[in-house]
Amino acid sequence: MFTSPTKMRWTAWVWEYSAVLGSIASFAAMVAVLASFNGKEVIAWKGVTLNAVVSILSLAVKASLAFVLAECMAQWKWILFVREPRPLMDFERIDAATRGPLGSLRVLTKTKGPLALQFGAILTLLIIGLDPFAQQLMQFRSDFEEESSASVLIARTNWYNMGTAPTNPPDPPNQPNSTNSSDPTHGYTVKPELPLSMQSAVLAGLSRTPEEVEQEVLVQCPTSNCTWAPFNTLGVCHRCNNVTADLRRVDGRDSRFVEILDATFGPIVYGSVDGRPLGLQEVRPFDVPTTAYSLSNGHFIANGNGCSLDDHSRECDIKLPGTNGVVGLKRYTITSFGTGNPNKTNTMKDIDTLIWSMSVISPNVGEFSASPVWPNVTMQAMECAIYYCVKKVTSSMESNQLFENITEVHTVQDPDSWQRIGNNSEDSQFPPFVPPPGNLEFDPLYSLASYSDLHLNDPSTNEPYKVNDDSVKSISAYFRSLFLANFSRDVPVPGMADELEKLLHKGAVGVNGASFTPPPSQTGKVRVEVTPLALKNLWTWTRYNMTRTFYTLATSMTNEMRRNSEAETNPNLGQDTEGTMKMKGNQRIWTVRYEIQWAWIALHGITLLLGVVFLGITLWNSGTGGAEPVPLWKSSTLATIRRGYQIGAALEGANTVQEMESAARKAYVKVPSGDVEESTACIYEDHASAAGCPDR
Repeated sequence: MFTSPTKMRWTAWVWEYSAVLGSIASFAAMVAVLASFNGKEVIAWKGVTLNAVVSILSLAVKASLAFVLAECMAQWKWILFVREPRPLMDFERIDAATRGPLGSLRVLTKTKGPLALQFGAILTLLIIGLDPFAQQLMQFRSDFEEESSASVLIARTNWYNMGTAPTNPPDPPNQPNSTNSSDPTHGYTVKPELPLSMQSAVLAGLSRTPEEVEQEVLVQCPTSNCTWAPFNTLGVCHRCNNVTADLRRVDGRDSRFVEILDATFGPIVYGSVDGRPLGLQEVRPFDVPTTAYSLSNGHFIANGNGCSLDDHSRECDIKLPGTNGVVGLKRYTITSFGTGNPNKTNTMKDIDTLIWSMSVISPNVGEFSASPVWPNVTMQAMECAIYYCVKKVTSSMESNQLFENITEVHTVQDPDSWQRIGNNSEDSQFPPFVPPPGNLEFDPLYSLASYSDLHLNDPSTNEPYKVNDDSVKSISAYFRSLFLANFSRDVPVPGMADELEKLLHKGAVGVNGASFTPPPSQTGKVRVEVTPLALKNLWTWTRYNMTRTFYTLATSMTNEMRRNSEAETNPNLGQDTEGTMKMKGNQRIWTVRYEIQWAWIALHGITLLLGVVFLGITLWNSGTGGAEPVPLWKSSTLATIRRGYQIGAALEGANTVQEMESAARKAYVKVPSGDVEESTACIYEDHASAAGCPDR
């Protein structure tokens, strides 16, 4: 006898239950694996990637669920044909749906049936998308990530002790070089010597571009991408002010302005009346008209009226009033005044750590061609300074290129900073002269004595920053040697300093640098005549951005102070050392991490949930929940053969697949739910006739 299907529905679905549990377990494992690796670095364990593991788990979900859906769809063949007569072709279509998506499409488009059957066909199509969706689950996020490293270093310093300024004792009294007792130095001399490394840094700052100098910081970054926390370092700062508004025009009634300049840079070239040569004293009574432009500190520039500055001859021929004579005067293109004494500057008097200040009076290059004849030349003036300071530095390196954001830190001098030391017997022999307040400039007299270190304090951290007194002296002396042609107040012509004060004001500083270079000719040739020679690195007709130059100079000197700060660790002048690389930082490593796109796992969860629902619907319709019990034959080929001999008559005479499909479309079949001995299948040629088929 036929066993009641209701009694065996639970045991008959054991494989389907197991497949559902396996699919759920695989899905849970996939979620757990993805969650555990989300945000982690990409790895490969013995050649096995995470993507391969996820693909295997996704395939397990898909395979288990596909088996359940196939068995449920196969069961719906029997459910539908037991309930009512249906076209025999539906049996073929539903059976094809258990084997692939094409059969499911045929069920959706050509088979009439309950929504549950359509639902199963749709689920069969959805599981096709599980594989591509699984591939979209894992994305990769790549970026630089920081990690601390002892090998990531950059230079900083709070102390500079390079350079020497030894005091040499006087020669014995009977020696040819011995000094008489009226000498205020008593024969002592000081010979400052700046290390070659700092000399090179100064020259590099005057000749290179800011972009080049900015990359010369002593740094160590193994990955070429590093960062450092902000830090303070001793260094050199710069300041530039446009002082054109302070220029004052002074009209002269004679040649005294030019005479003062010529007394510094060379005498008047020539003068003659009626072919007779004239000397300086003979020219003065002719009142050669001159005009000067002067700054508030007495720095000035002057030329003979009518002198064309774009003339490429060496001198200006100025007619002597009331005669047919001429005088040849030097043509001053620019003049400069450099000093390390803030009291002699125009706008730098508040800087008490001044290294060097330079004011330059020059033509306005942009407007020069419109009026090149003196005194109608449009003039301008700049004043720039460099000084010791503390800098706050924020450094980073990207692709082996260093970037630094630098700002000046407010500091104050310690009360014991730069105080004369006179406790030793040698210092007691020097004259009791002290330099002007805030003056660090090297002086053959003042610098004989020893001084305490230049000591700066950062009020926010109380960290001291110091520059050794010999370093201060040697740096100042080096700048004097670069930028001083002469002291106008110490010119060899008697009374010239007093003459300058009469023309301008008391304490007028005069000039200690000048250029006689005309603008480039049409052929591009330039006759460069400048003294001192270093002045041409501050101003030329094609390179006149002093702010840029002083920024580069300050940056280059700061780099050197950060690189070589201690004479003890650097016995050979100019030799680099890594002793100042004290700031540790973080290296930035290009890291690739997993980034799980959870939205793409929704299809797995939805199809799994709906697959369980479909299994429940199929169970319900196969048992007592349906209209009548249905044998649990599912995809069994044996079950098909068992009923096949009864239904085969509908396909009698059909030999090809096309002929059998054509006959199956016309034949309506109802499969009995009972045993073959109790009932047989009903076969009719149309649906109306099949309505009379008995239920059992």
